[in-house]
Formats: sequence, C-alpha cells, structure tokens
Amino acid sequence: MKCRSSSARNFCFAMLTLLLSAYSGVSFAAPGQCGKNFSWMVDEGSLFKSTGVFPLKRQEALLDQRCSFLIVGDQPSAQYAGWWAMKARSIKSISTIEADAANGNVQALVYDPEVWSFTPVLEQQHPAEATCAAANVAHAHGKLLVAAPGIDLARVLNPRGASQSGQYVAFTQSGVAGPIAKCADIYEIQAQSLEGDAKAFQSFVSTIALQARAANPHIVIMVGLSTNPPGVSGLTPQTLLDAVKAVAGVTDGFWLNIPSPGALCPNCGPSNPALAQQLLEQLPTSSN
Repeated sequence: MKCRSSSARNFCFAMLTLLLSAYSGVSFAAPGQCGKNFSWMVDEGSLFKSTGVFPLKRQEALLDQRCSFLIVGDQPSAQYAGWWAMKARSIKSISTIEADAANGNVQALVYDPEVWSFTPVLEQQHPAEATCAAANVAHAHGKLLVAAPGIDLARVLNPRGASQSGQYVAFTQSGVAGPIAKCADIYEIQAQSLEGDAKAFQSFVSTIALQARAANPHIVIMVGLSTNPPGVSGLTPQTLLDAVKAVAGVTDGFWLNIPSPGALCPNCGPSNPALAQQLLEQLPTSSN
C-alpha cells in the first residue's frame, strides 16, 4: 500500500497506530484528523524561541495534532507539556540512542545522520545499517523510528557523483533511501534546500519516495521544509505553499524547520518564524 491518497495515508497511519499501541499503549491518530491530511514535525526549541513573532496560541492551533511530532530537548518547556502531538527526540548518532529510547515521555526517535561532527564517520559510511540498528533499539522500547538522513551523505556514499552532478543527483544514484526505509517506520526526505524550485523539489521527493516505498510499502513519508535553508534566499509564503502543493500527492507530512544559525546549521540564514506561520495560516486546520 502506497500512502499517496488520503485513504491510503489513513491506512498507513492506522498501521502505525496499531504498531505503537502494541508497543506502548500510546494512541496515535490517523492523518484524517490533521489539516489537509498532513502530519507535521516541529522542534520545540525553535518554536519556543519564536513566540515573540509566532505566538504560542497560534502555534498550538496550527501545529498541535495527535498525528504530528514535537521534537523535545533535554529540558522540555512546560508551555508545550500539554500538547497532543507525539513527543520525539532527535538522535545524531546511535551511540546515544539507548538513553533516549528508554525515556518514557517520548514516543518516537528521529535518527538524523549527516556529514557533520555529530555523526561518526562509520555511520556516515553505512547509514542503512546504522538506521536498522537504531530501529531495533527504538522498537525494543516501544518507539517509532523516523529516519531523516542528510542529503550530504552523498559526498561519502557517492563522492564522484556528488562532485560531478551535485549531491541531490548523487544521493538518488546511491540508492540508499531504500535500505534505510526498510527498517524505519517513517522516512523524512531532507529536500528543503530545493524548496525554492517547486519542479526540482517535486522531482527529487518523488524519486526518493519511490525508492523508499519500493523497499518498504508501509513506510510513511515526510518531507523537509525550512524557513531559511542554507544557500536559499528570497523565500515567501507562496514559495513554500507551491512546494507543499508540488508534493501533496507524494508525502504524508512535513518536517517544518525553523532553524537559527549555529552548530547544527552553520550556513542557515537568520531565523524566520513568521514565514512558518504565514505558510500554516494558508493551510486548512482541524481539531485534535
């Protein structure tokens, strides 16, 4: 079953509901209860920093849904404690996964291997094997595993291709999306740096989603969006809306990034939470 239509998305998320309930008794809503059948994943720390521009009440109204994910840090803010969204932890290396998997306050783990100091070189070289190891730990603790591999892994997996054709083409050629998706519950496609070109965005997302679903017919697909991705400027709410529409028939949801320049995103532009709110205000919302 491919999760492309709204009915198929409901089926796939229902399967996740059964999976998670079997593991931990936690309720996970089908995306039919979400605006426009999309699940959202957002970072609590980014949202907290944005409250001066993106008010907390609007954040809650637009993002807090049972079928969505709130990535929390070591000290979650009390302001988000009552949200319906499933709590998740971001993992950069499987060396740290055990402690987060044992955390009874989270329902999902987001494994995010990239070419950076936070992910060991061995995991960069073997992201599929590392993802499967992460999934084994996550599932043993009753958690969902979200795989979110960085596209820059192409520089390690297919260096010649990355040098000749760019990392997006090289990542596609590497074929690694399939083996990664095989072990994961959810695959997040980090396509945000292409969001300024809806055609390129749609092409890449569709190709990677096809690879992932070929390996795992029940995989749930999410796609990265960003208010200020590296190397991209001049984004508008319409730009992001066009990107959303371009992949609406392919994805089940989006990871909406509102990054600030720093160690995790050294080349990002200034944080732009207003753009996130402006996008979300244009999309239908629904009750929890």
